[in-house]
Amino acid sequence: MQASDDGLDFSELSDDQIVELAVALAREAMRRNPALQAAFSRALLDERERIEAAARGSAQAKRAEAARLERQARAAAEAVANERERRRVQDALIAYLRAGAAIVGNQAENMSLIWDRDPIQARGKAPKLRLNLGRQTWSLVEYEVASGELYTSPGLRDARPALLAWCREAAAAIQALGIDRTTQIRGNEG
Repeated sequence: MQASDDGLDFSELSDDQIVELAVALAREAMRRNPALQAAFSRALLDERERIEAAARGSAQAKRAEAARLERQARAAAEAVANERERRRVQDALIAYLRAGAAIVGNQAENMSLIWDRDPIQARGKAPKLRLNLGRQTWSLVEYEVASGELYTSPGLRDARPALLAWCREAAAAIQALGIDRTTQIRGNEG
Protein backbone atom coordinates (compact mmCIF):
# COMPACT_ATOMS: atom_id res chain seq x y z
CA MET A 1 0.00 0.00 0.00
CA GLN A 2 1.13 3.46 -0.83
CA ALA A 3 0.27 6.38 1.36
CA SER A 4 -0.48 9.79 -0.08
CA ASP A 5 1.55 12.84 0.93
CA ASP A 6 -0.83 13.51 3.80
CA GLY A 7 -0.44 9.98 5.16
CA LEU A 8 -3.83 8.70 4.05
CA ASP A 9 -4.04 5.63 1.85
CA PHE A 10 -6.96 5.52 -0.64
CA SER A 11 -5.45 2.95 -3.01
CA GLU A 12 -7.88 0.21 -2.05
CA LEU A 13 -10.95 2.35 -2.70
CA SER A 14 -12.68 2.28 -6.08
CA ASP A 15 -13.39 5.50 -7.93
CA ASP A 16 -17.06 5.30 -6.93
CA GLN A 17 -16.11 4.84 -3.28
CA ILE A 18 -13.81 7.88 -3.40
CA VAL A 19 -16.64 9.99 -4.85
CA GLU A 20 -19.05 8.73 -2.17
CA LEU A 21 -16.45 9.50 0.51
CA ALA A 22 -15.96 13.04 -0.84
CA VAL A 23 -19.72 13.66 -0.87
CA ALA A 24 -20.07 12.31 2.68
CA LEU A 25 -17.18 14.49 3.90
CA ALA A 26 -18.67 17.57 2.24
CA ARG A 27 -22.05 16.92 3.85
CA GLU A 28 -20.44 16.42 7.26
CA ALA A 29 -18.42 19.63 6.87
CA MET A 30 -21.57 21.56 5.89
CA ARG A 31 -23.49 20.10 8.85
CA ARG A 32 -20.78 21.24 11.28
CA ASN A 33 -20.24 24.72 9.87
CA PRO A 34 -23.10 26.89 8.47
CA ALA A 35 -20.63 29.30 6.81
CA LEU A 36 -19.07 26.39 4.98
CA GLN A 37 -22.57 25.25 3.96
CA ALA A 38 -23.27 28.68 2.44
CA ALA A 39 -19.92 28.65 0.61
CA PHE A 40 -20.60 25.17 -0.77
CA SER A 41 -24.09 26.21 -1.87
CA ARG A 42 -22.73 29.28 -3.66
CA ALA A 43 -19.98 27.23 -5.28
CA LEU A 44 -22.49 24.61 -6.43
CA LEU A 45 -24.84 27.30 -7.77
CA ASP A 46 -21.96 29.04 -9.53
CA GLU A 47 -20.83 25.74 -11.02
CA ARG A 48 -24.39 24.85 -12.06
CA GLU A 49 -24.83 28.28 -13.69
CA ARG A 50 -21.48 27.89 -15.45
CA ILE A 51 -22.47 24.46 -16.76
CA GLU A 52 -25.92 25.70 -17.85
CA ALA A 53 -24.39 28.76 -19.54
CA ALA A 54 -21.87 26.53 -21.29
CA ALA A 55 -24.69 24.23 -22.39
CA ARG A 56 -26.72 27.21 -23.66
CA GLY A 57 -23.67 28.56 -25.45
CA SER A 58 -22.91 25.14 -26.84
CA ALA A 59 -26.50 24.70 -28.02
CA GLN A 60 -26.47 28.19 -29.55
CA ALA A 61 -23.13 27.48 -31.22
CA LYS A 62 -24.49 24.19 -32.54
CA ARG A 63 -27.58 25.95 -33.92
CA ALA A 64 -25.41 28.65 -35.50
CA GLU A 65 -23.12 26.03 -37.03
CA ALA A 66 -26.10 24.03 -38.30
CA ALA A 67 -27.57 27.20 -39.85
CA ARG A 68 -24.21 28.04 -41.43
CA LEU A 69 -23.91 24.52 -42.85
CA GLU A 70 -27.49 24.74 -44.15
CA ARG A 71 -26.73 28.06 -45.89
CA GLN A 72 -23.56 26.59 -47.32
CA ALA A 73 -25.43 23.50 -48.57
CA ARG A 74 -28.12 25.68 -50.18
CA ALA A 75 -25.48 27.86 -51.85
CA ALA A 76 -23.67 24.77 -53.13
CA ALA A 77 -26.91 23.27 -54.45
CA GLU A 78 -27.76 26.57 -56.13
CA ALA A 79 -24.28 26.76 -57.67
CA VAL A 80 -24.65 23.22 -59.00
CA ALA A 81 -28.08 24.04 -60.45
CA ASN A 82 -26.75 27.27 -62.00
CA GLU A 83 -23.79 25.45 -63.52
CA ARG A 84 -26.08 22.71 -64.86
CA GLU A 85 -28.35 25.35 -66.44
CA ARG A 86 -25.37 27.27 -67.84
CA ARG A 87 -24.01 24.06 -69.37
CA ARG A 88 -27.43 23.16 -70.81
CA VAL A 89 -27.69 26.59 -72.48
CA GLN A 90 -24.10 26.42 -73.72
CA ASP A 91 -24.65 22.94 -75.18
CA ALA A 92 -27.78 24.14 -77.00
CA LEU A 93 -25.99 27.19 -78.40
CA ILE A 94 -23.02 25.07 -79.52
CA ALA A 95 -25.41 22.68 -81.27
CA TYR A 96 -27.01 25.57 -83.18
CA LEU A 97 -23.58 27.03 -83.97
CA ARG A 98 -22.46 23.68 -85.42
CA ALA A 99 -25.63 23.41 -87.50
CA GLY A 100 -25.17 26.95 -88.83
CA ALA A 101 -21.49 26.32 -89.56
CA ALA A 102 -22.41 23.21 -91.53
CA ILE A 103 -24.86 25.21 -93.66
CA VAL A 104 -22.29 27.90 -94.49
CA GLY A 105 -19.58 25.30 -95.07
CA ASN A 106 -17.15 26.25 -92.31
CA GLN A 107 -15.86 24.44 -89.28
CA ALA A 108 -17.70 25.34 -86.08
CA GLU A 109 -14.38 25.97 -84.31
CA ASN A 110 -13.85 28.97 -86.61
CA MET A 111 -17.32 30.46 -86.07
CA SER A 112 -19.15 32.58 -83.50
CA LEU A 113 -22.87 32.64 -82.75
CA ILE A 114 -24.14 35.94 -81.37
CA TRP A 115 -27.56 36.62 -79.87
CA ASP A 116 -27.68 40.40 -79.84
CA ARG A 117 -30.16 42.00 -77.43
CA ASP A 118 -28.45 45.39 -77.32
CA PRO A 119 -30.52 47.88 -79.37
CA ILE A 120 -27.43 50.01 -80.05
CA GLN A 121 -25.33 47.10 -81.33
CA ALA A 122 -28.32 45.72 -83.24
CA ARG A 123 -28.95 49.16 -84.77
CA GLY A 124 -32.34 49.46 -83.09
CA LYS A 125 -33.62 46.13 -84.35
CA ALA A 126 -32.92 43.83 -81.41
CA PRO A 127 -32.91 40.96 -81.03
CA LYS A 128 -30.67 39.75 -83.81
CA LEU A 129 -29.02 36.43 -84.46
CA ARG A 130 -25.60 36.59 -86.08
CA LEU A 131 -23.18 34.01 -87.37
CA ASN A 132 -19.65 35.35 -87.68
CA LEU A 133 -16.41 33.92 -88.91
CA GLY A 134 -14.14 33.84 -85.87
CA ARG A 135 -13.93 37.15 -84.04
CA GLN A 136 -14.83 39.24 -87.06
CA THR A 137 -17.23 42.10 -86.50
CA TRP A 138 -18.98 41.59 -89.82
CA SER A 139 -21.49 38.81 -90.06
CA LEU A 140 -21.81 36.03 -92.59
CA VAL A 141 -25.42 35.69 -91.47
CA GLU A 142 -27.59 38.29 -89.74
CA TYR A 143 -31.21 37.60 -88.88
CA GLU A 144 -33.61 40.22 -87.49
CA VAL A 145 -36.05 38.30 -85.32
CA ALA A 146 -38.85 40.89 -85.28
CA SER A 147 -39.02 41.39 -89.05
CA GLY A 148 -37.81 37.93 -90.09
CA GLU A 149 -35.31 39.53 -92.48
CA LEU A 150 -32.17 37.59 -93.31
CA TYR A 151 -28.94 39.19 -94.51
CA THR A 152 -26.08 37.03 -95.74
CA SER A 153 -22.71 37.53 -97.33
CA PRO A 154 -22.93 37.33 -101.14
CA GLY A 155 -21.33 33.87 -101.30
CA LEU A 156 -24.18 32.37 -99.25
CA ARG A 157 -27.11 33.29 -101.55
CA ASP A 158 -27.72 29.66 -102.49
CA ALA A 159 -27.89 28.66 -98.81
CA ARG A 160 -30.49 31.33 -97.89
CA PRO A 161 -33.50 28.96 -97.60
CA ALA A 162 -31.60 26.60 -95.28
CA LEU A 163 -30.15 29.54 -93.35
CA LEU A 164 -33.58 31.15 -92.93
CA ALA A 165 -34.99 27.92 -91.48
CA TRP A 166 -31.92 27.58 -89.24
CA CYS A 167 -32.21 31.20 -88.05
CA ARG A 168 -35.90 30.85 -87.20
CA GLU A 169 -35.32 27.64 -85.28
CA ALA A 170 -32.22 28.94 -83.46
CA ALA A 171 -33.91 32.25 -82.53
CA ALA A 172 -37.00 30.43 -81.22
CA ALA A 173 -34.82 28.06 -79.19
CA ILE A 174 -32.73 30.89 -77.75
CA GLN A 175 -35.87 32.77 -76.74
CA ALA A 176 -37.29 29.57 -75.22
CA LEU A 177 -34.08 29.17 -73.21
CA GLY A 178 -34.83 32.58 -71.69
CA ILE A 179 -31.62 34.27 -72.79
CA ASP A 180 -32.45 37.93 -72.27
CA ARG A 181 -29.01 39.46 -72.69
CA THR A 182 -26.47 39.68 -75.48
CA THR A 183 -24.64 36.37 -75.66
CA GLN A 184 -21.78 35.15 -77.79
CA ILE A 185 -20.48 31.63 -78.08
CA ARG A 186 -17.48 30.51 -80.09
CA GLY A 187 -17.17 27.11 -81.68
CA ASN A 188 -13.94 26.40 -79.82
CA GLU A 189 -15.82 26.65 -76.49
CA GLY A 190 -17.76 23.42 -77.02
